Formats: sequence, structure tokens, C-alpha cells
Amino acid sequence: MDLDFYVTERVYGRGEAGVIHEATSQYTAMLQSLPHSRHIAEFAVKVIRSNHILGYTLVDKVELYDRMNHLPHILPLLHWVAFLRDGTTIDPSSDRFDLLREPDAGCYMIILTFERMHYTLAELDRVLTPGQRKDACLQMIHMIRSLHAIDIAHNDFHMGNIMGRKQPDGSYIFKLIDFELGHHDDDGLETQPDYDQLVENIALLLTGEYPCEATHPELAQVLETFRRSRRRPPPFNRLIAAVNTIS
Repeated sequence: MDLDFYVTERVYGRGEAGVIHEATSQYTAMLQSLPHSRHIAEFAVKVIRSNHILGYTLVDKVELYDRMNHLPHILPLLHWVAFLRDGTTIDPSSDRFDLLREPDAGCYMIILTFERMHYTLAELDRVLTPGQRKDACLQMIHMIRSLHAIDIAHNDFHMGNIMGRKQPDGSYIFKLIDFELGHHDDDGLETQPDYDQLVENIALLLTGEYPCEATHPELAQVLETFRRSRRRPPPFNRLIAAVNTIS
């Protein structure tokens, strides 16, 4: 499928709301057609054939990304475009943006564009060193802490929704993806599912099991105290200190 700017390629993921394709720009695709060139998929393009994404409209999701695109450990939304059944195309520069707030807007396709990152944390789990695992845990804590600070919950926080890229110095940078279940709420944000999943991910990465009382009782106690805390926000600094003590 060709869109004005993109050449979309193989499907590499399917979510509840749509299908995700690898993609390159038309210009890059032309360069990669030359002899001895290396093929690299630059983008992930999510194609949604509805104006509703698990009960939320496109506008809800775009506004969610507007709130969090600046966060360093969130994979940002680079661009979006919607196609209405009457032939109208709506993008961030359109003066008809509010049309998409209507449940019967007649939207037949939405394209969401992200940077392509090639490996999930679940896939990298087998190759990470102990130091890289610890760093991944600290980055996960920062993801949840920074999201909740701006009243956004992810609600599907597992290692398959965290992408990693190896840096020149051998470290990894991780970014959170897939906000199909994510939402913003200024008052009474439900954060417990994120805390439960964060604790489970940390235990699995650092010890290979959850719960981990049998092998790492001190870590297990800190994780459980964090998970059960009624403070909002919970004691993130104690969680960070516990992760840093793991050798």
C-alpha cells in the first residue's frame, strides 16, 4: 500500500485497534533500490479502519500524544492523517479537525506514524547483561513515574510494549509504545494496573521469576510494599534504590 509519503511493507504487528506495517519514505525507498544499499525500515505505520480506538476517538488519542510526546521514554507520534468517506483528508494542519469528534464522522482509515524500533524488551531479554537489565528497570520506573506525573495511565505495561535500541556505547534506550488502552484523567486517574505490571516486569527482568521471595526476599519485600502502597505517588525512590542494590 502506497501513501503519499510512505511505502509500507510487511506487517509486523496487529493490535486490537489496527494493523502495524513497516514503512520507509518514498525518498529513502528510492535510495535503497540502488545497488549495495542497505534496507532499513524507518517508520512504523499503524492503519486503523475506524474513528474509534477501543472506545476513544482519534481526537482523544491525538490529544493524549500531544500531552506526552515530549517525554524521553515514550515513542512519540510523528504524524497522523485521517481519510473520511466523502474524500476529505484531515491531518494536524486541517481546519476540519473537529469533524473527528463526531461518532459518525465517516472516517474509513486513520494512519498513525511512529519511528521504527526493531526489538521489544521481551525479545531482548535473552541477550541483556545484568547491568543492562538494571538500566532497563530504571528506565521503566521513569516511564511510569513521568506518565503519572501528567495524569496519564498506560494500562498495558508489559515487556512486549517496550521497544529497545542499542546505543553506540553498548547501552540501550527503551521507549514505551501502544497506548490503545491509555487514557488521561485530571481527577482520579486509576494507576494501580501500571504499578502491578511495573513490579512484575522488574522482578522478571532482575530475577527471572515473579514473585521472587524465594531467591530475592529483600527485593520482593520492596516490590510488594510499593505495589500495595496507598500513597500517590508511591515511593519510587525506594524502588530505585532497591533496583540499584541488585548485583
